[in-house]
Amino acid sequence: PASATIAPRMLRGEVVPPESFDDATIMFTEIEGFSELTNTFTALDMVDLLDTLYCVFDEIILGYNVYKVETIGDSYVCVSGVPEPTADHASEIAKLALHFTRAITKIRIRSNPDLELKLKVGIHSGPVVAGVVGKKCSRYCLFGDTVNTSSRMKSTGEPSRIHMSAAAHTRLAAAKAGFHLERRGEVPVKGKGTMETFWLNGLDGFEPDLKIIDRMMESQRSLAAFANSTIVEPAGEEPLRRNDSAPNGGAGNGRPGMLTASKDIGAMGLGSGMVAPPSPSNGQAQTSPFRRAVMGGDRV
Repeated sequence: PASATIAPRMLRGEVVPPESFDDATIMFTEIEGFSELTNTFTALDMVDLLDTLYCVFDEIILGYNVYKVETIGDSYVCVSGVPEPTADHASEIAKLALHFTRAITKIRIRSNPDLELKLKVGIHSGPVVAGVVGKKCSRYCLFGDTVNTSSRMKSTGEPSRIHMSAAAHTRLAAAKAGFHLERRGEVPVKGKGTMETFWLNGLDGFEPDLKIIDRMMESQRSLAAFANSTIVEPAGEEPLRRNDSAPNGGAGNGRPGMLTASKDIGAMGLGSGMVAPPSPSNGQAQTSPFRRAVMGGDRV
C-alpha cells in the first residue's frame, strides 16, 4: 500500500518535505444517519460499531494502492496518487469505493442486527499538496481545493451510492476499464455553485472479497463477550457524537482544505481528527478504542 512509503519515515522522525501532486483522487465516506444512531444506541454500541467498521476497512484497503488519511467519528478518508504518484489513482479509489459499499451491508450493530447500515461516498480528482505538519504529533496532511470538493461530493450524495465529480468521471471513463457510470445532472454545491456530477454504479466482473468481514465479525463477537463480563458503562454517560466542527464532514481541525494522518502513539480518539500510528510493516492502524477499553492497553 501507499502508506508503506510515508509511515516508516514518520515513525523514524525523518523530515518529509511538502510535495505537490498534479493529480490524485480523494474519497470521503460516512455512515448515513450516524448522528441519529448516537442518540439511539449506547456509547459502547457506537465504539463497537466503529471499531468493526475501521478494522474491516483497514483490511480491505491493503488490497489497493490507496493511503488512509484520516478517520473522524464515522468518516473514513483516503487518497490514491499520494504519497506515491500512480496513473490509475481514480480507478483504485473507485474499486475501493465499490468494495466499501458492499462491505458495509454485512456490518451490523450488535444490539440491533436487523438494522442495515448505509454508506455515503464522495470522490473527486485534482491537484493536491501534501506534507508533514508538527513535531510532537506529526501529521501527514493534504491541502487544497480537491480535499474540499471531495467532501462536498460526499455531503451532496445519497445513501448507498458513490457520488463523483466530473473530474473523477473523466478519468474513469478514459480508463475504459468497464466502470458503470451514470450522469446525475447539475447539483448545487456549497461554495461551488452548480456542478455536473455522476454516479458510480459498478464495474464489470468485480466481485470483492467479503470473507474478511465474517472473520472480523467473529473476532469482534469474542471481544464483546469478554467486554460484557468486565466493563460496565458509566451511568448517565453521553453517547459518542460526530465531530461537528469539521466542515462538510472533513478534517476535525476546523481548517478547510486540510486532511491529516497522525503518528502520535497515544492518540486515538473518536472525533479527535487523529488516527493511530501506522505500522512499520504495513502502515495500517494498530490500535482501536474498543480493544484498548477491553484489554486496558495500547496493543493486543
